[in-house]
Amino acid sequence: MTVTTIPVSVSVNLQGKTVEQRQLGEEALFGRASYGKYPYAVGCERLFALLDRHGIKATVFVPGAEAEANPDYVAALAGRGHEIAAHGWAMEEMDAAGIDERALLERTHAMLERITGRAPRGFHDRCAVHADH
Repeated sequence: MTVTTIPVSVSVNLQGKTVEQRQLGEEALFGRASYGKYPYAVGCERLFALLDRHGIKATVFVPGAEAEANPDYVAALAGRGHEIAAHGWAMEEMDAAGIDERALLERTHAMLERITGRAPRGFHDRCAVHADH
């Protein structure tokens, strides 16, 4: 029997509650005490368990604010062999007026490096729009 290998690239945007928090603010989130906890308690674990069963490693794009709020989970993903990459600090529009893209990325990279022990090499912003530097 011939085994066929098919290359696959898997990326995951680990956003938790940053999208809704950015759009609505913390006070408007329904069930604030538990909001954003499902991804880490149930949802993500289902996805990453599936990937692990098949030996698939993903690039996980993590906002710095999510990493700060869930450092143990992000560290565990890195420990499982998934690449942790930057996804802005908290889902900012990088091309918006007044946004210091470099400062946000430096803050995010520092947080991810502190948690995982290595600097992220990848970056993906929320809209794939990048400011000129």
